[in-house]
Amino acid sequence: MVAPASANEQSDLASLKASKAEVVCLNVASGKFFYRYRPDHCNYYDGGAPGPKIIGSADFPTRQVRWTHWGHATALGRGQYHVSGRWLPVRLKLRRPRVVCGQRVFTKIQLNLKTCGGRWTGWAEPTVVESCARNL
Repeated sequence: MVAPASANEQSDLASLKASKAEVVCLNVASGKFFYRYRPDHCNYYDGGAPGPKIIGSADFPTRQVRWTHWGHATALGRGQYHVSGRWLPVRLKLRRPRVVCGQRVFTKIQLNLKTCGGRWTGWAEPTVVESCARNL
């Protein structure tokens, strides 16, 4: 049998759910994750990547990101994404905030790349990103 949560615990959980979500970024050099609010650069990590090792194709490195919206349910930004040895313009959409490891974080990312021909590719399928700061 589970005891009901105390009033303080319920209040803490309610305030955590009402807080602005952050994202989990990866420091590739150290293999450590950290939380950020409106990061101008971040290596997002595929939360469904197999194994404990960092896999080159499992991270989504971004830089020079300017967030046009950072709400409770979604975040929208523009910046650059590193793919195939070069930086391309990208639109980012973060969504599906959840309370994970005691933090409120966005758990899905969608990317929309601008090709060398100047056309936007359209929004990619959402990818589950790492949602708990931990070491690899």
